[in-house]
Amino acid sequence: MNKKELEKIIGSLEKLKVKKVLFEQYETPPDIVADIAFIAMNDINGKVVADLGCGNGAFAVAAYYMGAREIHCIEIDEDALKIAENNCRGMGIKMHLGDVRNFNIKVNTVLMNPPFGYQLPGADRIFIIKALEIADVIYTLHHSDAIDYLKKLLYKRGEIDFEKDYKLNIPYGFKFHSREYKKIDVKLIRIRVKKDG
Repeated sequence: MNKKELEKIIGSLEKLKVKKVLFEQYETPPDIVADIAFIAMNDINGKVVADLGCGNGAFAVAAYYMGAREIHCIEIDEDALKIAENNCRGMGIKMHLGDVRNFNIKVNTVLMNPPFGYQLPGADRIFIIKALEIADVIYTLHHSDAIDYLKKLLYKRGEIDFEKDYKLNIPYGFKFHSREYKKIDVKLIRIRVKKDG
């Protein structure tokens, strides 16, 4: 499978019907999901993977096609998890309803696009701390302005060893949005977790 084929599969997934402001439910575009999956291929193939805050399950589906041995979807929103279950049907992906803070299964790799903390300040911190607890390697998307803050958060616990910039078009979805799309600068970072940190 090539990147374009994976992008097409991700693009065909059922999307969230109702997006909840508090959870900052913006889907990661299919081209970005596919690109991250190929970047992370060596950390996915044959590995145990978790998609924290899985939304519609896009990263989990990408991990399945990249050959992950075991995949976990964790989502606090029951409606979103039902859509992820539909999208992941027949793939053997394990579904977990609840707060990511309560997920304690050790994995090799975390893939995630966590809330940026606009609605609930510190929401991104919750996801990073959990990922540091359970994973060896983390691939995570964040607003570019948050990277210095994340580096401080990672002090002695993890090291960023890869970065890639993307432009993310956030579509109009809530009443408070004034434009059809808002383009923001986001950064993919790969974090190597320090086990003695």
